[in-house]
Amino acid sequence: SEDSEDAVEHAEQMKKRRKMLLALVQYLKETYQLGIMEIETGNEEKGHALVREVQNIYRQLYGEMPALMEEQRQMYREYLESNGIRFFQEPHKLTG
Repeated sequence: SEDSEDAVEHAEQMKKRRKMLLALVQYLKETYQLGIMEIETGNEEKGHALVREVQNIYRQLYGEMPALMEEQRQMYREYLESNGIRFFQEPHKLTG
């Protein structure tokens, strides 16, 4: 029936979207870690730029996420934060 076709189509779209989100989360994690490494090695301008890029993408993503279930949104946030990605604060200036 048409309903079951719609359901299959919807499930496929959700799977694709989840894959894209997980890829984006991975990118954010790696970019953030790179930013922190740059800051730690004294390249603060580049490091802070990378961290800001991550924060900006995350804010946009987070703004669009109410379309996803709140539980999933919370899961992504916890996953990102467990990987050291904190939003809403500038990284501490490291003194060498």
